[in-house]
Amino acid sequence: MNHRLRSRCLALTVALGLAACSTVYEPRYSPRIALVLDNGAPALVKRGKHTPLGLFGGALIDTVADDPAALELAEEFHSRNAIGFVAAMIGIAAIAATPVVLAASNCAGPRCEDPDRTPALATALGGTVVLYFGLLYGMSSQPYLYDAINLYNDHASELPPDPVTPTVLR
Repeated sequence: MNHRLRSRCLALTVALGLAACSTVYEPRYSPRIALVLDNGAPALVKRGKHTPLGLFGGALIDTVADDPAALELAEEFHSRNAIGFVAAMIGIAAIAATPVVLAASNCAGPRCEDPDRTPALATALGGTVVLYFGLLYGMSSQPYLYDAINLYNDHASELPPDPVTPTVLR
């Protein structure tokens, strides 16, 4: 009985999680950029073309490439995401290495009466600081995403027009 209840709860949780990251909104065709969710992941829509934002947001750079001011903000967004991710991974690796450092420095002498825990403590503390720096620096990239999109959209009327698309006459 208990196993059946757990299975149902797990199935309900998975179903709700999958349903929570979907949208049916489709922006109208426009030279402006819209930010939408495609299969639970952020995507940019410009002139009807959906482009996944990607892991570090590199697609934003390509999408706003014809506006120098927006391009500068998009590059800052990408840079902060990448640096924050790398720093967080280094912090996680240092924290994960702490037990190894502790084991290696635990018996510095032949009798192990006075273990030196300073290297392990420094590794754990340093890893935690680097991890939090990476997380915070990566999160600080978000305003640059919205600023790049908004600035691009403000200048969209000044950009060259779309090529003429043929229309069907009735």
